[in-house]
Amino acid sequence: MNFGRLLLKNYQDGVYLAGGINPKAIASRGDRPPFIPLRIVMNLIHELCTCSNTYRKHEDLIKNPYPENPESTVALIYLISEIIQPTINKFGLENFKLTYGFCSKDLLRFLKREGSRICPEVDQHLAYEINNRGNYYCKHQGSACDFQVVGIDSRKVIDYLKTLNYDSIYYYGSDKPVHVSWAEAPRRKIWEFTASNTPRPYSNFQAF
Repeated sequence: MNFGRLLLKNYQDGVYLAGGINPKAIASRGDRPPFIPLRIVMNLIHELCTCSNTYRKHEDLIKNPYPENPESTVALIYLISEIIQPTINKFGLENFKLTYGFCSKDLLRFLKREGSRICPEVDQHLAYEINNRGNYYCKHQGSACDFQVVGIDSRKVIDYLKTLNYDSIYYYGSDKPVHVSWAEAPRRKIWEFTASNTPRPYSNFQAF
C-alpha cells in the first residue's frame, strides 16, 4: 500500500471520524481531535517528512521519507491536529516554517552520516517506527517536529504551546526553532538546551 492510500485508510478507519487517543488501537471513544480536511492533513504530513535540510540535500538518494508503520502515520495526524494546526491558526501559515519533522529509517542513515545532533532514542521524530530487532526506535512513543514562527520570539511561541496538549518542548534560543512533541500520555516537560547541547529545565515560565 502506498503512502497516500495508507493515510486515507487511517483517516477513514476513524482517526478523526470515530477515533480515540490510542494510536495502537484506534478506539471508538469520543475524545477525538478536531476534524481537518484530508487534503490539509496530507500536505502537512508530506511537509513533515520532507522539510529537513538533510532530506532536501539527499532527496535523490533517500528512497522513502514516509512512515512504514501505520502507528507512526496516526501519531503524525495527532501531532497535526493537536499542535501544528492550532499553531498555524494562531500565528498564520505564512509565518510557520517546519525545519525537521518525521524521520524515516532512510533519512536516519543520512542524518547519522552527517553527524547531526539527533537523539532518536528519545526525541520522538521516528514516531512508532520499528528497528531490525522488532523494537521501537524511540522509548517515548509519540511524534515530534521542530518549527519556527518567522518574526516571533520562540519564548512567545512556547507560551502558546503550553496551552496545547504537548508532550515535551525543547527551547534552543529566542531566534531558534522550537521542538515539540505529541504523545498519548503527555509528560508536559519543557527543556532548554545550553550552547553545549546540555538540557536543563526551562526557566522562562512567565511571559516575557
